[in-house]
Amino acid sequence: MRWLAVIFALGAALAAAPEPPVVVLPPHEAERLILHREPAGWPPEARALGIRGVVRFSITVSPEGLVEKAQPDSGHPLLLEAARRAILGYRFRPLRVRGVPARWRSKLGVRVPSPPGPAPLRETAAR
Repeated sequence: MRWLAVIFALGAALAAAPEPPVVVLPPHEAERLILHREPAGWPPEARALGIRGVVRFSITVSPEGLVEKAQPDSGHPLLLEAARRAILGYRFRPLRVRGVPARWRSKLGVRVPSPPGPAPLRETAAR
C-alpha cells in the first residue's frame, strides 16, 4: 500500500509542475522560421466571384514546428477554409529557448489563392 501512496504523490507533483510559458513572436520573426509554406487553393465559389485576398490568423506552433491551432482574425468568409487548410500545413524551424524547443504564438497571413509557382518564403511590400 505504501507504493500506492508514493505513486499518487509523484503524480500530484508532476501534475502541479507548471507548463513552460508560450513565447509570443512578432510576425516578422515567425516568418523567418518558416521551412515550408503550403499553398492555398482557390475555392470555386470565391473564384467564380473573383474574390481573393489575405486571411490573417493567430497561430500556436508546437516545439516540433507544427501548427497546433489556427484562429482566423480577419479575411473573407469564402477564403477562410482554404487558408486554414494551408496554414495547418506550414512547417517551422523549432524555436529554442535556453536550448530547449519551445511552443510559440504569432500572427500570420495566408494569401488566397497562393501566387503561382514555388511558394514564396516572404512577401515584400510594394514600392
